[in-house]
Amino acid sequence: MYEVLFNNIKKYDADISVCGYYRYFKNKTFTSNDPKEFEVWNTKESIGSIWKINSSAVNKLYKRKIFKDIRYPVGKLYEDTFIIVDVLMAATRVVLTGKPLYYYVSRGGSITKNTFNPKSLSVIDAWSAGLEKVKKHFPNQIVPWKAKYIFSYLQVLDKVISCEDYKSREEYKNVKSFIKSTKWEILKNPYITISRKLAILAFLVRPVIYKRIISSKQNKYQVF
Repeated sequence: MYEVLFNNIKKYDADISVCGYYRYFKNKTFTSNDPKEFEVWNTKESIGSIWKINSSAVNKLYKRKIFKDIRYPVGKLYEDTFIIVDVLMAATRVVLTGKPLYYYVSRGGSITKNTFNPKSLSVIDAWSAGLEKVKKHFPNQIVPWKAKYIFSYLQVLDKVISCEDYKSREEYKNVKSFIKSTKWEILKNPYITISRKLAILAFLVRPVIYKRIISSKQNKYQVF
């Protein structure tokens, strides 16, 4: 993996090199990108391509200068997401190969994949911080970042609704209020899938239907 990433940095004079990855469940495997995809972006283009780049550091190689003035936040979950805008803004060129070269195993005990706890809200904070920076510096690239921000609420919803007492939890009430207030924006956003939009409509009509959908999905994609 690192040989390919390094060679792409040299060949295209890039500051960040990205590859696709496999995501393994017990009974299914996904690829993050089209394996035939290959892109070279400037700073603005990379900001607008966040759904292809994503925020995780595991499938990336950086030039040292990128982190000259950037540090990971201490004591935060989703630390890669908190700094991804700063990282992309520090890069003049980003190269991506969609070929999956990294193997990501979904584990039940993973700190960001387990059942709900208050720290799960960090994902909302992380994408919210990124969204505000994009609004300020790259307003024309706001749509994919808005989708990431919306999706962070859905990640929290998927966890909290699995709790037996979800209806009484403040986190659930706050997420439900957010989804209600942004439902039209969610339905119009091209980065949110049709299946997810249909699930959200089901949630707005009857949350227990959404809970069953999420439960079925979790059973279908079993973690290790």
